Amino acid sequence: MKKKILIGSIFAVAVIVLSSFSSVVGRVSSDDELVEFDVEFCGLGKKHTVKLTQQEADEVEQLFDDIEQRLSEVETREEAEVIFKDAVVELDRYGLLGGMSVEQAQSLVTGKEHNPVVVKLFEIFYSRNHEKINNNTNILCLIAGITDCTWFIGPIMWSVLILLFKIIGEVLYLFLLSLFIPYSIFLTFFPMAFGYNIYFGAGSPANGWLSTIGLNGIKRWNGPFFGNITLLKLIEWLENLGVVGFTGIKIYFQPGEIGFYFGSALWVKIGEEPT
Repeated sequence: MKKKILIGSIFAVAVIVLSSFSSVVGRVSSDDELVEFDVEFCGLGKKHTVKLTQQEADEVEQLFDDIEQRLSEVETREEAEVIFKDAVVELDRYGLLGGMSVEQAQSLVTGKEHNPVVVKLFEIFYSRNHEKINNNTNILCLIAGITDCTWFIGPIMWSVLILLFKIIGEVLYLFLLSLFIPYSIFLTFFPMAFGYNIYFGAGSPANGWLSTIGLNGIKRWNGPFFGNITLLKLIEWLENLGVVGFTGIKIYFQPGEIGFYFGSALWVKIGEEPT
């Protein structure tokens, strides 16, 4: 009897040890398979990294494919907004919103964060120039895409001003600062998300898909293409500007790799050749 008890005790201990070892191996294996997603809320200055299992990562990437398919079938901006809002809910389900609420993220991607005065100016611009605007352009639009050779340049206004103040001296600094006091008060009543600019192509064109729907209707592009907005030509890559005033969500599967982005933009212009 004692022998049976001893054997049973050894067997039980062995089971516990093996179970613990299996659990540890399982956790290590799971950690090794985790996929990082870099998430940035363009226009709000917030970003974070989320780790998902490979299965969850595959489901998120499938979500992006589904969005592309659904956007290819929309006929109105309202339909596209529904798709964007549904996408935000799904991203939240996988924890990709971090501490951002669903409502705030939905407001960001549908353009509700844009300053109404700026929006009105672009509406006036379009109404006065719509006959001159070609099929490669969209204004005040929802935008989504997955492209390579794509760079997001965030708002640099404040850093430029600080540098400028150091160069021009204290007196002019105080004068310009006084001008920003009423501007800050203005922003209190008309909050504004500072949008990003997006550049497509540098040496080689961007590839992927890009879909927009705005004042100039539905415009879609499949690579290769370049940004065609011409503002300043101080540096060669500035010639590839394709989107002005983007606010939305940008998700990269791994740093430096192709990512998915969707939101709203003030101005989009794309071409097969660089300007």
